[in-house]
Amino acid sequence: MRQKARTAARYDTSQLTDDNRGGTVNRDYLAHCLRWGWARRFVDNDTRVLDVGCGRDAPLARALRFPPAARPAYYLGVDVQVVDRAPGDRWCEALGEFDFVERWREVAAAADEDGGLFDLVVSFECIEHMRREDGLRLLEGLRGCLADDGTLLLSTPVYNGRAAAAHLHEWTAAELGEAIAGAGFKVVRRHGTFASYPDMRRAAAPADLALLESCREFYSDDVAACFLAPKYPDASRNCAWVCRVR
Repeated sequence: MRQKARTAARYDTSQLTDDNRGGTVNRDYLAHCLRWGWARRFVDNDTRVLDVGCGRDAPLARALRFPPAARPAYYLGVDVQVVDRAPGDRWCEALGEFDFVERWREVAAAADEDGGLFDLVVSFECIEHMRREDGLRLLEGLRGCLADDGTLLLSTPVYNGRAAAAHLHEWTAAELGEAIAGAGFKVVRRHGTFASYPDMRRAAAPADLALLESCREFYSDDVAACFLAPKYPDASRNCAWVCRVR
């Protein structure tokens, strides 16, 4: 299904923060916190991390601060907007107003001179905020900055016939999988992240459905559905991809 053009701008620069809707905490931001915790599993003291589309407040960098024993060797966050809340720790740097799609070779060259290419490259909720051709160039840049034995973590909505107004191009799972392979990666795992309660009810196995209903005794429907989403990526509105070099 062809998506309609959303805007003439090259990049959409909207983003979720912890208080970006009139001082309230957006429910999607809370779900993102689970994803940052997941990314920490791929980090140890020797890991060099590149975070593309790190956001104004660089939440992944802040999540990596504690415990100190699990801090990465180095973190670099880049974003097209100003980054003004990144930790000031010596292992952490952030480049704001930086167009990674156009300038990723600068990042790769500097990293190669400093300590080698990155062991972990992360790009969460970024590729959908650019046009398809720039998304392909983004994937090329992510590969160019990643060590041959490194890991890419990529998350983005799954296009289901209706794209969010702020997204210039949402990818179907099949389309993105083909683009990932074309950039020189192989997909190791795909997890669902965000999901709706009705979609999980339709997709869940009986035992998981019972767990879902049990979770609803405390959690709201949208939160409970997110707990099951990793098992059902094809029924999820957003997926996280674990990729390695082919």
